[in-house]
Amino acid sequence: MTLEELQELVAEFNRRRHWDARHSVGELVKAISIESAELLELTLWKPNDPPDLHQLSAEMADISIYLLALAETSGVDLEAAIRSKLAANEIRFPAHGD
Repeated sequence: MTLEELQELVAEFNRRRHWDARHSVGELVKAISIESAELLELTLWKPNDPPDLHQLSAEMADISIYLLALAETSGVDLEAAIRSKLAANEIRFPAHGD
């Protein structure tokens, strides 16, 4: 499944529940921040313990869903943005031996 297909899947899920009406850019950014904090919490006070894989994947999914909703709401082509950022990072951080 492509990013575009995932984005449409999330958008349709939100439309069917009428959540898209509440999904402003600001609200989605806040939601991503909150979910990111929940991801961070999985490792709080546990520097040597790997997080539970189920919890880790659930929090990563929450962040991804909100990020896809943010891309939909703001009109950002997330795939193009990722490719552009990777290209910029390739120049900024060359691989060892390059």
